[in-house]
Amino acid sequence: MYYSNPYWHIKHNRANSKSTIINGTVNLSYKLNDHITISDNGSVQYVVGDGLAYRDAYSGTSEGIAGVAAITSAYSQNNSISRVIYNDFMVDFDYDLTSDLNLKFLAGFNTQENYTKITSAGGSILNIPGIYTVWNVSTPTQPYNLSNARTLFRKNGLFGNLDLAYKDYLNFNATIRGDWSSKFLNSNSSFSSDYQYWYPSFGVSFNVKCFPKRS
Repeated sequence: MYYSNPYWHIKHNRANSKSTIINGTVNLSYKLNDHITISDNGSVQYVVGDGLAYRDAYSGTSEGIAGVAAITSAYSQNNSISRVIYNDFMVDFDYDLTSDLNLKFLAGFNTQENYTKITSAGGSILNIPGIYTVWNVSTPTQPYNLSNARTLFRKNGLFGNLDLAYKDYLNFNATIRGDWSSKFLNSNSSFSSDYQYWYPSFGVSFNVKCFPKRS
């Protein structure tokens, strides 16, 4: 009984990959006056990937001996690009409407983008042993059996947050967000879906500890 040598696999059955990653962020803020502040928070990530895998041929053990079967040589390579963009632009308002009533309001715009592309090629049976490249493959693999794809997703959104505080014990909050997304369009085959949706909410809270005590 024979078993394939692990040291053979270390040398002749390899997969190598490397990635280059670039990240960038921006955080800006400007106080227009005592009541209005403008800010922008964004980030970008760019990734480039390069990978290859190869396997050398092995003739197998002698006939009539229960051992390791023959191994066919193969080669494959892939290249990928990924880009992710995220940004929030916001304006904050803070006003005392009266001596007892405070208003805080946040309005913002959000944008996102995700882009990915991967291209692959390869096949089996190397014409010249030890030459690892696509042109040396005698039996190419069909592209639809490999990872070949390109995707692009974009989403934009508007959002707002309103806070009203009366004498520190009565608070009202309302929020709203609207998203425009390429994934929303025809996302449900049972009806004609839209690419834009709104998400409102509101709430009221009461702080007993801060409620004025009777004299």
